[in-house]
Amino acid sequence: MKYSKKALAFIGAALLLFQAGCSSPKQEEENWETVIECQYEDMGISPNQQFLIAKKDGLYGAYVKNGDSYELKIPFQYEKIAFDSYADTNLFCSRQDGCVEIYGKNGEKLTDETFQKIVYPSSPEDIGFAVSTGDSAWGYLSRDGKWIFKPHYDKILSLHDGTYLLESKDADGKLLSDWVDETGTSLLPSKDIIAVSEDSLAGYISVTLNRENPTVDWKLLHGIVGKDGKYVVPPIYKFISVEQDDAGQVYFHCITGDGERFMLDSNGETLFQYEGNGTLLAKGNGLFQVSEEDRCGVLSSSGEWILPAIYDSAEVGIYVLKASDEEGEWLFDLEGNKLSDQPYERISIAGRNMSEPIPVYKKDKVGFISGDHTVSIPLQYDTFISQKEDTLLVKKGDRYGLINRKNETLIDFVYDELTPFNTEEYAYAVKGGKAGIIDIKGDTAVPFIFDIPEYLGERLCKDMAVVKQNGTYGCIRILKE
Repeated sequence: MKYSKKALAFIGAALLLFQAGCSSPKQEEENWETVIECQYEDMGISPNQQFLIAKKDGLYGAYVKNGDSYELKIPFQYEKIAFDSYADTNLFCSRQDGCVEIYGKNGEKLTDETFQKIVYPSSPEDIGFAVSTGDSAWGYLSRDGKWIFKPHYDKILSLHDGTYLLESKDADGKLLSDWVDETGTSLLPSKDIIAVSEDSLAGYISVTLNRENPTVDWKLLHGIVGKDGKYVVPPIYKFISVEQDDAGQVYFHCITGDGERFMLDSNGETLFQYEGNGTLLAKGNGLFQVSEEDRCGVLSSSGEWILPAIYDSAEVGIYVLKASDEEGEWLFDLEGNKLSDQPYERISIAGRNMSEPIPVYKKDKVGFISGDHTVSIPLQYDTFISQKEDTLLVKKGDRYGLINRKNETLIDFVYDELTPFNTEEYAYAVKGGKAGIIDIKGDTAVPFIFDIPEYLGERLCKDMAVVKQNGTYGCIRILKE
């Protein structure tokens, strides 16, 4: 679940939780139960419900899941508590003196050491986190508290593919860079590599050599090394970068000393030569988004124009394309055929296939079309919130409701607020000044008896929710039939 920066700052980079029961309002139906009483200044739930973080007297503590209940194991003594968004196994607790303590899944301290800084995992592939000790040296700690790299480095960067970039300085202050696997074994093929690129990924890295070469008039050479320690692209280029498209395919963008530009595949084979001077971005389906000065287009992996560089902007989606001109934005298929019969002020194609409803905007209204023309919903709604399978959460006037791709109303437009439905098909809703929870059929799962919590969209996690009553926060669980 994603959290807004505003919400993270308010609750200390993590949502919070609690134990006991909310100053229990009368449970008119036995379809929910109190987990933690409404007694805290704020609360939040970690992604897999392992931790409930709570705020009391301006400080944070946390409950840890123990079977079907929660036990308060982390005392209220921290300025903020953050959790790992990708693996619900650690809490990062910041003390008032600025030091950070790390706890494991069972609520025990991961290590007796404290840290000055932590770089939180930024990918599901990360197996731990970079930490800085009191002497400002960086190390890399696994989620179960084992050192993968002890704190001896000026910088450690996980490349999310089982490899790491390590930076340190020698006795003369010269920067030393190395690309290693998790055992610390260098993957670089030669000692004359003087730099490695931080933007490398997917098992490839761009390297720089300082080597005299009689065939060129520059000194620095660039190439690509794979995880096997061998050159995929030899160090013969004046510039080279690693590109990865939205589907994970890797490409290499190379520029020779004469300014010739080539796009290579992950085996180092040339796909095409690019004659222009613009930027190329690999975007998926073997397509490349091109920006030439103030003109944009789309190239195929063979170097043929799918959309010529005549547009104000161009975007490559997974299944469709869009481009804009002086009239507005147009929808295209992956072969460059125009699919929309009129221009729109904005088209949102991210992640949508040919048969899915694609939001289109014009004159402050939103409607939906699909690339295969099976969906055509007029521009009659005021806001599009989210899509879940074949349902669309939209706002009409000042009320929220749910429709399907045939523009049939599934949930009436009666709610003042309605959050996107989660993986358990629940959504927080507001009606008549009170908050409750409904399911995707429109049935009330939790009655509208609670106050409206701040950051409503962050308060629901699977079948649990943070609730507010009389100015204090607690937690409930929805009971499934």
